[in-house]
Amino acid sequence: MDSLLRYHSELDEFLQISGVNDTVSTRLYTDLINTQRALALTNQYNQKTRTISSQIIQDLGCVEMECVDASSCCGNLIPIDCKILRSKKEIPKVIEFYNSDAITRVGPIKITSKPFSYIPLKRVPTVGNGRTNKDTIYAFYYNNRIYLYSKNPNYLVIENINVQGVFEDPTEVANFTTCEGKPCWTPEDKYPMMQKTWAYIRPIIENDLRKKYGIPIDDSTDTKDDRATAQTRQ
Repeated sequence: MDSLLRYHSELDEFLQISGVNDTVSTRLYTDLINTQRALALTNQYNQKTRTISSQIIQDLGCVEMECVDASSCCGNLIPIDCKILRSKKEIPKVIEFYNSDAITRVGPIKITSKPFSYIPLKRVPTVGNGRTNKDTIYAFYYNNRIYLYSKNPNYLVIENINVQGVFEDPTEVANFTTCEGKPCWTPEDKYPMMQKTWAYIRPIIENDLRKKYGIPIDDSTDTKDDRATAQTRQ
């Protein structure tokens, strides 16, 4: 994996070789990369037996929680007089797969601790009613936030949790910090994308840039000569 800045540099080089001298915003490059990465990962992991690679998972560090009335978020899924925990911040939008989203861990800050039971929203009304799971803490994703719920009210003292997943815009992880106050991601850090994914999406992005800047498609086989000619025109 390389940094986002490295991928920007490679796209800059492509435009320069193609004879485009315009200054391109880093946001444009980032948006193109994010979009194609999300599409590629969705296609790649839309198989029930596929295990998500640790190379594309990001950690939101120390996610602060707040206590709210259940009626403010969950309609009739939870009794309206109940209190529930939710993340103070909206978390980055996660990639959606065929039968699940790409949240890979919701649990205590201590990474070696047992994670909470992560469930889809529709299961909330039926959980925690058994003798063996009445103390279980359940986590679910709703409206861009993480919620915690348990039939045992002692869980309401939780102040911070850890969330990990595969996010549509990895740069939004920069808005989160570790419990020590360090940013969870910076542009100099590795961008969560494997090289084989970059090799797949780079031609697609370059084609998008061709359309945007009116770069003609080179149909000849002598690519080196054409590139040299493009450099001469600059």
